[in-house]
Amino acid sequence: MTWRRSALHAVLAVSICTNAWLANETLRLRGIVTGLTARHSLPVGAKVPRLRLMTLEGKQAHVRFDESDHPTLLYILSPSCRWCERNAASVVSLADQLRGRIKIVGISISPNQGDKAPSPSFRVPFPIYTGPAHLVGKHLKIRSTPTTILVSRQGVVEALWEGAYADSVKSQMESRLGIILPVITPDFGAAVVSRR
Repeated sequence: MTWRRSALHAVLAVSICTNAWLANETLRLRGIVTGLTARHSLPVGAKVPRLRLMTLEGKQAHVRFDESDHPTLLYILSPSCRWCERNAASVVSLADQLRGRIKIVGISISPNQGDKAPSPSFRVPFPIYTGPAHLVGKHLKIRSTPTTILVSRQGVVEALWEGAYADSVKSQMESRLGIILPVITPDFGAAVVSRR
Protein backbone atom coordinates (compact mmCIF):
# COMPACT_ATOMS: atom_id res chain seq x y z
CA MET A 1 0.00 0.00 0.00
CA THR A 2 2.80 2.42 0.78
CA TRP A 3 4.35 2.15 -2.64
CA ARG A 4 0.93 2.84 -4.26
CA ARG A 5 0.48 5.88 -2.10
CA SER A 6 4.01 7.07 -2.98
CA ALA A 7 3.30 6.48 -6.68
CA LEU A 8 0.05 8.46 -6.46
CA HIS A 9 1.85 11.31 -4.71
CA ALA A 10 4.52 11.28 -7.44
CA VAL A 11 1.87 11.33 -10.19
CA LEU A 12 0.04 14.15 -8.39
CA ALA A 13 3.28 16.15 -8.05
CA VAL A 14 4.10 15.67 -11.77
CA SER A 15 0.55 16.66 -12.69
CA ILE A 16 0.70 19.84 -10.58
CA CYS A 17 4.10 20.77 -12.05
CA THR A 18 2.86 20.10 -15.60
CA ASN A 19 -0.25 22.22 -15.06
CA ALA A 20 1.81 25.05 -13.59
CA TRP A 21 4.18 24.90 -16.57
CA LEU A 22 1.24 24.86 -19.04
CA ALA A 23 -0.36 27.85 -17.31
CA ASN A 24 2.93 29.75 -17.52
CA GLU A 25 3.34 28.85 -21.22
CA THR A 26 -0.23 29.95 -21.93
CA LEU A 27 0.41 33.35 -20.35
CA ARG A 28 3.71 33.69 -22.24
CA LEU A 29 2.08 32.84 -25.59
CA ARG A 30 -0.83 35.21 -24.93
CA GLY A 31 1.71 37.97 -24.36
CA ILE A 32 3.42 37.16 -27.66
CA VAL A 33 0.12 37.11 -29.57
CA THR A 34 -1.01 40.35 -27.95
CA GLY A 35 2.30 41.97 -28.87
CA LEU A 36 2.02 40.80 -32.48
CA THR A 37 -1.55 42.01 -32.80
CA ALA A 38 -0.72 45.39 -31.29
CA ARG A 39 2.15 45.86 -33.75
CA HIS A 40 -0.01 45.00 -36.72
CA SER A 41 -3.00 47.25 -36.24
CA LEU A 42 -2.89 50.99 -36.69
CA PRO A 43 -4.99 52.41 -33.85
CA VAL A 44 -7.27 55.39 -34.10
CA GLY A 45 -5.27 58.38 -32.88
CA ALA A 46 -1.94 57.10 -34.24
CA LYS A 47 0.25 59.53 -36.18
CA VAL A 48 0.81 58.60 -39.84
CA PRO A 49 4.15 59.71 -41.28
CA ARG A 50 4.54 61.40 -44.66
CA LEU A 51 4.56 58.61 -47.23
CA ARG A 52 7.22 58.26 -49.95
CA LEU A 53 5.67 56.47 -52.89
CA MET A 54 5.94 56.20 -56.66
CA THR A 55 3.46 57.20 -59.34
CA LEU A 56 2.35 54.46 -61.71
CA GLU A 57 4.74 56.07 -64.22
CA GLY A 58 7.67 55.48 -61.87
CA LYS A 59 8.18 59.05 -60.57
CA GLN A 60 8.78 59.68 -56.88
CA ALA A 61 5.86 61.19 -54.98
CA HIS A 62 5.09 62.17 -51.40
CA VAL A 63 1.71 61.95 -49.71
CA ARG A 64 1.35 64.65 -47.09
CA PHE A 65 -1.77 65.15 -45.08
CA ASP A 66 -1.35 68.84 -44.30
CA GLU A 67 -1.34 69.90 -47.99
CA SER A 68 -5.12 69.60 -48.35
CA ASP A 69 -8.00 71.54 -46.85
CA HIS A 70 -9.71 68.19 -46.21
CA PRO A 71 -8.93 64.92 -44.46
CA THR A 72 -7.34 62.18 -46.58
CA LEU A 73 -8.80 58.74 -47.23
CA LEU A 74 -6.10 56.17 -48.02
CA TYR A 75 -7.33 53.18 -50.00
CA ILE A 76 -4.72 50.42 -49.87
CA LEU A 77 -5.11 47.66 -52.43
CA SER A 78 -3.07 44.87 -53.96
CA PRO A 79 -3.01 44.00 -57.69
CA SER A 80 -3.56 40.33 -56.89
CA CYS A 81 -6.42 40.99 -54.42
CA ARG A 82 -9.72 39.71 -55.80
CA TRP A 83 -11.68 41.55 -53.07
CA CYS A 84 -10.03 44.80 -54.18
CA GLU A 85 -11.42 44.21 -57.69
CA ARG A 86 -14.85 43.27 -56.32
CA ASN A 87 -14.76 46.51 -54.32
CA ALA A 88 -14.11 48.69 -57.41
CA ALA A 89 -17.70 49.90 -57.93
CA SER A 90 -17.95 50.79 -54.24
CA VAL A 91 -14.67 52.71 -54.37
CA VAL A 92 -15.82 54.70 -57.41
CA SER A 93 -19.13 55.47 -55.65
CA LEU A 94 -17.23 56.48 -52.50
CA ALA A 95 -14.99 58.85 -54.49
CA ASP A 96 -17.96 60.42 -56.29
CA GLN A 97 -19.87 61.03 -53.06
CA LEU A 98 -16.87 62.41 -51.16
CA ARG A 99 -15.58 64.68 -53.94
CA GLY A 100 -14.78 68.10 -52.46
CA ARG A 101 -15.06 66.86 -48.87
CA ILE A 102 -12.25 64.33 -48.53
CA LYS A 103 -9.06 63.85 -50.53
CA ILE A 104 -8.70 60.23 -51.68
CA VAL A 105 -5.39 58.52 -52.41
CA GLY A 106 -4.96 54.96 -53.62
CA ILE A 107 -1.87 52.95 -52.70
CA SER A 108 -1.16 49.74 -54.60
CA ILE A 109 1.14 47.40 -52.71
CA SER A 110 2.53 44.05 -53.74
CA PRO A 111 5.24 41.73 -52.50
CA ASN A 112 6.20 41.19 -56.17
CA GLN A 113 8.23 44.16 -57.39
CA GLY A 114 6.99 43.79 -60.98
CA ASP A 115 3.31 43.55 -60.04
CA LYS A 116 2.46 47.01 -58.73
CA ALA A 117 -0.31 48.48 -60.87
CA PRO A 118 -3.92 47.42 -60.38
CA SER A 119 -5.57 45.64 -63.30
CA PRO A 120 -6.73 47.86 -66.19
CA SER A 121 -10.35 47.16 -65.20
CA PHE A 122 -9.75 48.93 -61.86
CA ARG A 123 -10.40 52.54 -62.87
CA VAL A 124 -10.92 55.07 -60.10
CA PRO A 125 -11.25 58.88 -60.11
CA PHE A 126 -8.27 59.51 -57.82
CA PRO A 127 -4.50 59.02 -58.02
CA ILE A 128 -3.00 55.62 -57.30
CA TYR A 129 0.57 55.37 -56.11
CA THR A 130 2.74 52.32 -55.54
CA GLY A 131 5.09 51.41 -52.77
CA PRO A 132 6.97 48.37 -51.55
CA ALA A 133 4.58 46.26 -49.48
CA HIS A 134 7.07 45.86 -46.65
CA LEU A 135 7.60 49.64 -46.28
CA VAL A 136 3.97 50.70 -46.69
CA GLY A 137 2.90 47.83 -44.46
CA LYS A 138 5.44 48.89 -41.83
CA HIS A 139 4.35 52.54 -41.77
CA LEU A 140 0.61 51.92 -42.04
CA LYS A 141 0.62 48.51 -40.31
CA ILE A 142 -1.47 46.92 -43.06
CA ARG A 143 -2.70 43.42 -42.27
CA SER A 144 -4.79 42.82 -45.40
CA THR A 145 -6.11 44.45 -48.54
CA PRO A 146 -8.26 46.28 -49.14
CA THR A 147 -7.76 48.58 -46.17
CA THR A 148 -9.21 52.08 -45.95
CA ILE A 149 -7.79 54.65 -43.52
CA LEU A 150 -9.24 58.09 -42.78
CA VAL A 151 -6.43 60.48 -41.82
CA SER A 152 -6.91 64.03 -40.48
CA ARG A 153 -5.07 67.07 -41.85
CA GLN A 154 -2.73 66.69 -38.87
CA GLY A 155 -1.79 63.16 -40.00
CA VAL A 156 -3.75 61.36 -37.27
CA VAL A 157 -5.81 58.22 -37.94
CA GLU A 158 -9.50 59.01 -37.45
CA ALA A 159 -10.90 55.65 -38.64
CA LEU A 160 -9.70 52.40 -40.19
CA TRP A 161 -11.68 49.76 -42.08
CA GLU A 162 -10.22 46.42 -43.16
CA GLY A 163 -11.84 44.48 -45.99
CA ALA A 164 -14.21 45.05 -48.86
CA TYR A 165 -17.16 47.40 -48.37
CA ALA A 166 -19.64 44.71 -47.34
CA ASP A 167 -21.59 43.95 -44.19
CA SER A 168 -20.28 45.76 -41.09
CA VAL A 169 -17.49 47.61 -42.97
CA LYS A 170 -20.08 49.04 -45.36
CA SER A 171 -22.45 50.14 -42.60
CA GLN A 172 -19.63 51.65 -40.49
CA MET A 173 -18.31 53.63 -43.48
CA GLU A 174 -21.76 54.83 -44.49
CA SER A 175 -22.45 56.00 -40.94
CA ARG A 176 -19.07 57.70 -40.47
CA LEU A 177 -18.87 59.35 -43.91
CA GLY A 178 -22.57 60.07 -44.53
CA ILE A 179 -22.74 58.16 -47.83
CA ILE A 180 -24.54 55.18 -49.39
CA LEU A 181 -22.34 52.49 -50.92
CA PRO A 182 -23.30 49.86 -53.51
CA VAL A 183 -23.92 46.33 -52.31
CA ILE A 184 -21.25 43.82 -53.28
CA THR A 185 -23.15 40.90 -54.78
CA PRO A 186 -22.05 37.27 -54.96
CA ASP A 187 -21.19 37.68 -58.68
CA PHE A 188 -17.53 38.60 -59.10
CA GLY A 189 -17.29 42.38 -59.61
CA ALA A 190 -21.02 43.08 -59.84
CA ALA A 191 -22.66 45.74 -57.71
CA VAL A 192 -26.08 47.33 -57.33
CA VAL A 193 -27.00 50.47 -55.46
CA SER A 194 -28.42 49.71 -52.04
CA ARG A 195 -31.93 50.92 -51.30
CA ARG A 196 -32.94 52.42 -47.97
